[in-house]
Amino acid sequence: MEPPKDTKILESRTGIYWHDRVTKITYAIAKPDFTQTLEDGKANFQRILEVNDNQACPLLVDIRDSNSIDKQCRDYYASDDYVRAYKACAILIGNEVSRIIGNFFMGFNKPKKTTKLFTDEAKAVEWLKTFN
Repeated sequence: MEPPKDTKILESRTGIYWHDRVTKITYAIAKPDFTQTLEDGKANFQRILEVNDNQACPLLVDIRDSNSIDKQCRDYYASDDYVRAYKACAILIGNEVSRIIGNFFMGFNKPKKTTKLFTDEAKAVEWLKTFN
């Protein structure tokens, strides 16, 4: 997953973010080897708002390389505050750890906006395009 040329890319301690102006999808890619905390969740939210120009957009979150997201951070990702950054969210999972994180988030945190797990990036993008 690569950002288009001439795209503003932002980083936080635990992620990389950009907005594709053609598809109108915002990408949030989890960096490997980090446990995301509430502080990280808030920083990630600010990066998403910045690349979105403060406009809610479809959001693709790639957690395939994620190690862990603590409970407070998962709660924040499902909060009223965080969901104002996106229209719908596709969570890209792959390995067993990311699958567990994704299923745990969907089952216990119950996101307030339409959210779906995917193993195929192209299918996630096509699904998100329906929210523009």
